[in-house]
Amino acid sequence: EVSLQDKEKTYTKNLSGGQLQRLAVAVALVNDPRVVFLDEPTTGLDPQARRMLWETISALKNGGKTIILTTHYMEEAERLADRIMIMDQGKIIARGTLLELIDSIDVENIVTFSVQGDTPIPEGFLEVEGLQHTENREYSVTTRDVERTLGRLFEISKEFDMLLDDVTIRKPNLEDVFITLTGKKLRD
Repeated sequence: EVSLQDKEKTYTKNLSGGQLQRLAVAVALVNDPRVVFLDEPTTGLDPQARRMLWETISALKNGGKTIILTTHYMEEAERLADRIMIMDQGKIIARGTLLELIDSIDVENIVTFSVQGDTPIPEGFLEVEGLQHTENREYSVTTRDVERTLGRLFEISKEFDMLLDDVTIRKPNLEDVFITLTGKKLRD
């Protein structure tokens, strides 16, 4: 189930970090438990091995196992979890399904963009409701009215002869929930 057949005669000290992670999952499954605890099982795995392990975890879930998984990877939690708990500084600050958590932050859309050049950012941008500076010259705006928000951003950029770059519109995700609830970017 964890694709280590070709390593069956290899000592554990000779396994790579990703292979050791997969071995740990295999050991957790040896006794066919009803509840499986996995602590950061995909840390150190390459993308292919990570996806393979996700398929294994999904198969276990579909086979009736209860999986308790800790992870810092929001994409992993979004993909695998039926219910999610978010912890910050050792305290549970939110719990629910992915949709319940996303609905809890009351955001319909997120517009992200970057500003080209070295000129200072005009005050007009700072007046756009919901604007957050994410990093360097990158910004995001949470909004219910995408058309109005985009119109205002393009109006300001034209007025100050600035070019907006990499403009995207997306729905909120679990990382947005985490940042909204904790006020912090993900950290180790």
